[in-house]
Amino acid sequence: MFLQEWCFRSNTRVFAGLGNAIATRKFLAPLLFLLGALIIGGCVPGLFLFYSEENEITKLYVQEGSRLQGERELFNQHFGLSRQQIALYTSDSNNVATSTSFDSIIHTLTPIFKHDETDACLSFDGDTTTAPALCVQQPFASESLYCTCNKTAASEDQLSITWPGRNESGSPIDVTIYQKDLCETPPVPSVLAPSTQESVPAAEPVAQEKPVYQAALAEALADADAALSGGQVYSNTVDLDTLVTVSETVIQQYEASQNRSDLVTAGLAAYVELAAQVGAPASSAINSSLDTAALEKLWRAVAVDSNRTAAELQAIYTSVAGADGLSLVAASTVAQRGEEVLTIAVTVSRAVVSAFSAVQYYFARQQNFISYGYQAVAACVAEYTHENRERMEEVVFDVVIAQGESVDPFLTSNTYGIDHFSANGTAAARQYLAQQLAQGVTLQTNTTVQETAFLQYFFAADAFYTTIIDAERTANWSATGLAAAKSTAFQLILANRSIDSNDYLDAIGTAYTANGGSLSTVSEIRPVVSTAAIELYDISQRAITYIIQGVIAFAATPGLLMDSTATVNGTLRPLPRSWGIDRFPCSRVTPVDLFQEGGFDLPLNMRFLERISASVSAFFSLSFYQPFVDEAQCMDKAFLTPLKEAIYFDSLPSLSSYQGANFDAFAAGEDAYLTAIGSGQTSTVAAGAALQAFVLAGGSIYNDSAPTTAEAVPAALQSQFAGAIARAAGTASVLETELGNRINLFPGLGFWYRPSYEALAEDEVLSTTLAGIAATNNGTITNTMCILGNTDTSGQDLGEDVPACLLTWSGTKQPTQLVYGDVSATAVRASRSAANHWNEHLPLYRQRMEALLNRDDLTDKELERIHRTFELRMIAYLEPLYKAEAGTGYASNEPFASEHVDFQTGRSTSDVVDEAGEADIELLIAAGVVLAAYIAFSIYNLWSSVYSHAALAVWGMLVVGGAIFAALGLSLYFGVTFTPVSTSVVPFLALGIGVDDMFVLLRAYAREVKDGSKAEHIMTRVVGEAGPSVLFTSFTNLVAFLIAFAAPVEVVQLFAYQMAINVVLNFLLLFLLFVPAMYLDCVRVLASRSDIGIRCCHDDKRAREPSLLDRFFQGPYSDFLMATPTRVIVIIAFATWCGLAVWQGFFHTETGLRISDVAEEGTYQYDFASLLESEFQMYSGSVVTRSDDFPAAQQNILYALAALQEAESVSDVPAIGSLYWLHNFLEDATGNATQVLPEEEFYPAFASWLAAGGVSYLADLSCIDASTGMTADCFDIVGAFDDEPRAGSNPNITLSVVRGTFYLQDLAVNSDFTSAIRETRAQLDPVVDAYANRGNDTKYNTYATGYVHFIWEQYLHSEENLYLIVGLCVVGVFIATLVLQFNPLASVILCVIVLMAVIEVYGLLPIWDVRNNAFSLVNLCLSVGMGIEFTAHITHQFLAERGESRVLRVRNALGFMGTAMFHGAVSSILTTLFIAGSDTGFIREYFFGMFFATVVVCSLNGMVLLPVVLSLIGPSPINVEDELGDDDGDNTDAGDEFETMATMSKTTMTSVVPTTTWGDDDASSTAARKPSALIDAQVTGGDGSGGARKPSGLDDPPAIQETLMSVGNDDDDDQ
Repeated sequence: MFLQEWCFRSNTRVFAGLGNAIATRKFLAPLLFLLGALIIGGCVPGLFLFYSEENEITKLYVQEGSRLQGERELFNQHFGLSRQQIALYTSDSNNVATSTSFDSIIHTLTPIFKHDETDACLSFDGDTTTAPALCVQQPFASESLYCTCNKTAASEDQLSITWPGRNESGSPIDVTIYQKDLCETPPVPSVLAPSTQESVPAAEPVAQEKPVYQAALAEALADADAALSGGQVYSNTVDLDTLVTVSETVIQQYEASQNRSDLVTAGLAAYVELAAQVGAPASSAINSSLDTAALEKLWRAVAVDSNRTAAELQAIYTSVAGADGLSLVAASTVAQRGEEVLTIAVTVSRAVVSAFSAVQYYFARQQNFISYGYQAVAACVAEYTHENRERMEEVVFDVVIAQGESVDPFLTSNTYGIDHFSANGTAAARQYLAQQLAQGVTLQTNTTVQETAFLQYFFAADAFYTTIIDAERTANWSATGLAAAKSTAFQLILANRSIDSNDYLDAIGTAYTANGGSLSTVSEIRPVVSTAAIELYDISQRAITYIIQGVIAFAATPGLLMDSTATVNGTLRPLPRSWGIDRFPCSRVTPVDLFQEGGFDLPLNMRFLERISASVSAFFSLSFYQPFVDEAQCMDKAFLTPLKEAIYFDSLPSLSSYQGANFDAFAAGEDAYLTAIGSGQTSTVAAGAALQAFVLAGGSIYNDSAPTTAEAVPAALQSQFAGAIARAAGTASVLETELGNRINLFPGLGFWYRPSYEALAEDEVLSTTLAGIAATNNGTITNTMCILGNTDTSGQDLGEDVPACLLTWSGTKQPTQLVYGDVSATAVRASRSAANHWNEHLPLYRQRMEALLNRDDLTDKELERIHRTFELRMIAYLEPLYKAEAGTGYASNEPFASEHVDFQTGRSTSDVVDEAGEADIELLIAAGVVLAAYIAFSIYNLWSSVYSHAALAVWGMLVVGGAIFAALGLSLYFGVTFTPVSTSVVPFLALGIGVDDMFVLLRAYAREVKDGSKAEHIMTRVVGEAGPSVLFTSFTNLVAFLIAFAAPVEVVQLFAYQMAINVVLNFLLLFLLFVPAMYLDCVRVLASRSDIGIRCCHDDKRAREPSLLDRFFQGPYSDFLMATPTRVIVIIAFATWCGLAVWQGFFHTETGLRISDVAEEGTYQYDFASLLESEFQMYSGSVVTRSDDFPAAQQNILYALAALQEAESVSDVPAIGSLYWLHNFLEDATGNATQVLPEEEFYPAFASWLAAGGVSYLADLSCIDASTGMTADCFDIVGAFDDEPRAGSNPNITLSVVRGTFYLQDLAVNSDFTSAIRETRAQLDPVVDAYANRGNDTKYNTYATGYVHFIWEQYLHSEENLYLIVGLCVVGVFIATLVLQFNPLASVILCVIVLMAVIEVYGLLPIWDVRNNAFSLVNLCLSVGMGIEFTAHITHQFLAERGESRVLRVRNALGFMGTAMFHGAVSSILTTLFIAGSDTGFIREYFFGMFFATVVVCSLNGMVLLPVVLSLIGPSPINVEDELGDDDGDNTDAGDEFETMATMSKTTMTSVVPTTTWGDDDASSTAARKPSALIDAQVTGGDGSGGARKPSGLDDPPAIQETLMSVGNDDDDDQ
C-alpha cells in the first residue's frame, strides 16, 4: 500500500510541476518547442543519409547464437552466395521439349550471354583481313567458320552497362561492362591464353611483317648502330637497310631448305654473306681495281676462317680474278679492314637472327605454350590430312586388321606359316558389314548381323582350314573321307562350339570311315580335322571383331579426319596462329544444353576449337591412325622441336652453341636426362648425365679464344650446357604430356558432339530430351560416354548408344532436376536456365573489376552496385518478354506466342523485400488524417465551439508524425537494418501509440479546460492527471520491447529496437511539442475564442451530459456480464477457445515463408516464385572446410565428402567428387581421386596443379601467407617449388578455407528443407569430430551451407523461438506492471489473460493461412502489447475501486473504462485498415489480417474474460482514501468530485478515448459512483458562481488534493 501511494503521489507531483512550469515560466514553452524541433531536425536526415537500397534478406533469418551464424560469417567472408540469374520456361502446350520452346530460349538468352566478337573476324589466320575467295563456294560459304565469322560472332542488342573507369593514362572514361565480366567463369590458365602476337617461323616471308619482328629488329639495329658508329667502313661504305635485307634473304632461304629450324646456322650463313657484301666494297675503296667477285669470295672465306694465311687469301682471290697482279693487294685489304668488316657482319646478322627468333619463339616468351602448341599441331595435322586423306581413308581398314593380326594368339604362334586373317573371309565379311552399316544397322550391338558376318568369313576362309590339313596330311588319307569329316566337323562346331570333345572326335571319325576312309588312318585324321575346324572357328570370331572395327573406322574416317571446311580447303590454318582461349563461357545451364544449339554463347575461339578438336584427338588417340601419327611427327615437328629450340636459343651463351651439327648430340643428351629422371636420379645427376651423353654423341662448341678449334664443352660452360639440356628435355616432356592431355580433353569442350534439335522431328526432340535426362541420371553412364555418344570409351562405338546428356560446356554432368520441371513420358512441363554472378565479396570478382575499370578504389558497395545496375538492365530487357509485349517475339501472332518466360535476377528477391518495405507515405498521411478526424470528432462538442479543439488535434497528429519519422531516422543513425516491417508496419503501429498518448492528454485537457480556471491551474491538473498514465503505457511498452530484443531472430530484434525508439521519442516529443501547444490552446479557451473554423452555440449544461456509450457500459453491459450464468458461460467459452487454439495453432500451423508469400501477385517475382516452388525441387549448396593444416586433413575431408554424398537429400548427379577441387587435384597428382598425398608433397603438387587445370578452381579456394597470417592470392604459390622459383612466387602460401558444390534434391515443403539441413549435418559432424589431428588443427571444420541453410535453418528453432519471444514479452509486461502497480496477483492475472490472448491469436494462424516464421513471431510479440492495451486499464481501475464486493468493483471499473476501451479498439482498427491498403499482399496478409484478429481477440479478452476473472479472484483494492487524509482545510467543496486521470491507465498501442466528465444527479446511486484518486481544487468563487463545477458524488481523497494544490495554485485567492 505504501509503495502504491508513494508511486501515485510522486508521478503526480512531477508531471503537475511540469504543467505548472509551462504555464508560469514563459520561456519554457518556446524552449521545449525548440528542443523538440531540434530532435526531429537531427533525426529525420538519417533516413536520407543511411538508408540502404538493398535488404540482405538472408541475414535477417539467421538464428543468433546458432551454429549457422558462425558458418555463414565464415562463408561470406571468403566466398558468399552467388547472385543467381534464373529464367523459367513454360508453354501453352504444357511441353517445353519442342523446337519452338528451345528457339524461344535461345532467343531470350542470346542478348544476355552471347558476347559480340565481330572485331575478332577482321583477321583470318593473322595474315589477311579479307575472307578467302573460296568462301563464295559451298560448303565453305555456309559451314566454314572463317567464311561465316561475322554472322557467328555477332550478338545484336547485347546487354551492357557503362561504369566509370580510367584509361592507361589515368584519365576518366566510361567502361562497358557485359555479362561475361560479371558471371562466374573459371579463369583461363596462362598456358591456354591467346598470344598477343603470332609466332611465325622464320622461313615464312610473312614473319618479317609481324610487329614482334619489326620491334625486335629495330631494337637490335639501334644497339648495332650505337656499337658500330665511328668505324670507317661502317660510316663510308655500309647501307644498313641493304645489309638487313641480305641477311633476311639468306636466313629465310636457309630455313626454307631445312627440315627443321636452325637459326644459328642460318645466322652464320648470313654472317658469311654479309662479310662479302661489306668487305668487297671496303677493299674496293682501298683499290678500285680489285675484282668484285673475287673479293666477295675472298671475304666469304675470311668469314668462315679468319685465321687464313696471306698466301691462302691470295690463292682464293686468284682463283676468281686470275693473275691480275692484285692478289697481294686484295689480301692486304683484309688485313686492313678485316676486323671491322667481320664485326659489322656478325653484329648485323645477329640482329636479324634475334628478330627472327623473337617472332618465331614469341610463344615461349609469353609462356602460352599449350595454346601455341595446340594450334601448331592442329595445323600440322590439317596439312598432313589434307595431303593424305585418300590414302588414310583407303588404308585405315587394313591398319585395323593388321593391328588385330599382330595380337592374335594363333597367327603369332602357329607353325603353319599362317600370319594373317583370311583375305577371302575378310573381303566377304567386310562387304556384307559395309552394306548393313549403310542401311543404318548398328554393327556393335546387332547380334544377327554379327553372326551372319561370322558365317560369311568362316566359309570364305576355307583356305585356312585347308592349309592346316595339308600341313599334316599323309598320302594314305582318303580325300572323300576328309571331305566328309570336314563337313561333319563344320556342322557340329557351328551348331555347338562347346560340344564334348570325345563326341566331336567320334563324329568326325565316323564320317571319315563312312566315306572311304580307312580305319587305320582314322586316329590320325580326327585330331587334325578337329583342330583345324576349331582354330578356323575361333580365329573367325576374333577376325570378325576387328573386321567390324575396321568397317566402322573406314566409314567414320571421312568424318574423323579434319574437314576441308575447317581450313577452307587447305588455304588457311585450322586455328589462327595467335589462337588461344581468351575466356570460358559463363557458368550457366540451360534446357538447350542437351543439343548442339546449347553452344549459342560459346566464345569465338572456343568455336574455332570445337570444330577441329575431335579430329585432332581422333588422329592421336585412335589406334588405327597410329602409323600416320608416326609418319607425320606433328607433335615433335610442330611443337616440341620449336619449344626446345627456343629454350636452347635463350639459354646457351653464343649463336654458335646450338646449330644443326649438334642436333643429334642434344637429342642424345635429352634422352639421357629423361632416362636418369625416370630411374629416380636427382635433377643435378640427370643433368650431368645429359652433358656426358651430349659429348659422347659428338656435341661440341667453338671456344671463343680459339674459334677454329673444335673441342668439347669448356669447363666454364658445362654447367650452363647441362642446365639448358635439362631444361629443354624436362620442359618438353612435361608440356608434351600436358598437350597430349589437352588434345584428349578438348573434344569434351563445347557442344559439337550433341544432337541438333533443328535436324529432328518434333517427336524426336521430345524423345531425345527424355533419353538425355535418363542418360544423365544414369550413374553408370560417365561423362566420357556422353561425349563419345557410346558406352564404349575406346572411341570405337562398340557399345550402346548414348543419344544425349545434359552436360556443361566443359563436359560435366548437370543435375536434371535443376533444369527440368515435372517430366513425364509425354512431356516436360517446365524448364529452367540459370547463371551465377560473382558474389561482390569474392576476391576474383574484385580483381576482375579492378582490371576492367583500371581502378583500385572500388568499395564493396560500388562492386555491389555494378551488379545491381546490370541486373536492372536485365530486368528492363526481360520484363517485356515476361509480359509478352509487342516486338519481343512472345506477343500474339509472333513466333513464340505460345511460350512463356518468367525470370529472376540477383536483385529480384531484395527488390521484393524493398518494395514490401517501402513506406506508403500516402497511406500514412491518410491514416493520420482519418485518426485526426476521429479524435476531433470524439472530442468535438456540438454545444460549445470554444471547447472544441480541432486545431490542437491536428497539431497533435503532426507531432506524432514527426516522432515516427524521427524514430526511423534515429534507427538508421544507430545502424538498425530496415526490414519490410520497418517502413510498412512500424509507422502505423507508432501512429497508434502516438495517437493513444496524445488522446489521453487531449481528453484530459478538454475536460479540465471547461472549469474556466487560470491557465496554470488547468495545465497543472491536466499534466498531473494524464502524465502518469502516458508514462505507465510508454514504460510498459518500452520494457516489453527491450526484453523482446533478447530474441535470437534478427528481424524480431530489429522490430523491437525500432519500436522501443518510437516509444521513447513519442513520449518525449508529446511533452516537448504537444503539451506546450495545449497551453496555447488553453489561453485561447480562457479568452473565449472559438476553435479555428468552428462557429457554434455554447450550452454548458448540454455539453456536460454523459454519452450513450457511458450509459451503456455502466448499465446494461455490466448487468449482463456480471450475471452468474454469464460468468460461467464466459469461463467455459474462453477455456474452450483457448484449448482449441492450442490444438489448432500448435498442431496445424505450418512453418516457413516462401518468396511467393512476400511478392505481390501480378509481378514477375510472384509468378516466378510460384512456378519455381511448384516445379523445381533442387537447390545448390556448398561444403566448406576450414583448416590450418590441409595436408594433414586430406583424408578426413575425403571421408566427410563421402559421408555427405550418402545423405538421401544429396543428389548423386553430379557426384560431389566430380565437382570438388580436392578430388581433381589428387586425380591429377596421383592418378586416383581418393589417394591422399604425403604431407610434404602436398603444396609442391598443389602449385603444379594450380598452374594448369587447377586454375579453374580458384574461386573455391581462399589462402593465406603463413609467414604473416594475412590473406593472399592462392595463385602466388605457382612456381614457388620449381628448381628455379618463379619470380614473385611465394612458398608460404597455404590454404585457409575451401568450398565445393553439391546439390540438394526433392525439396518441396518446409519439412523437406529442414530435414535436409539436419541430414547434412548428421552426415558431416561425426566425421569431423573423429578427425585425429583436431588437437593440432583447432580451427578444422567441414560443414554444409548455402541458400537452403541460410533461409530454412531458422525453422529448426521456430518452436523454441515462439516460446522464447512470447515468454520474454510476457515477462516484460509482468515486470513493468509490477513495478508500476506493486500488486503481484494483479500482474499474474493480467499476464495470464494476455498469454491466453496470444494463444488464441496463434490458433488463428492456420485460418488466416499464415505460417509460423519470423514475421508471425513479430505479430505475436505485438499481440502481447495489444493484450496489455485491453487489460491494463480495467486491472488498474479495479485496484483503485473501493468496496467489498468484487462484482461491484468490476461494474464500477467497466463503467469508468468501457468507453475508453471501445474508442481504443476503434482507433486500433482504423489504423489497421490502412495497412490493408498496402500494395504488398505480404503486408496485407501477415499484418493486416493478424492485427485485425489481434484487436478483436484482445478486446474480447479484456472486456469480457478479464472482468469475469476479476469478479471471481481479483485482488483487494488499494484504499488510497484510508491512507491519505484531507489536511488542507481550505474551501474545497467536499461534495465535489471530478474524474482524474491519475487513477486511469491507458493501453500500450492505440489510444483509448478517456471518458468525458460526467456525474449522476443522484448522489446515492452506486451505479454512478466514481472513485477518485485525485480531487480538483475549487477554481471558482466560494459561492460556486464562477464556473462549471464537478458533479458531486463522492468525498475527495485529500492527500492527492494536497499534492495538486501545492504545485498548481500560486495564491490564496484561488483556493
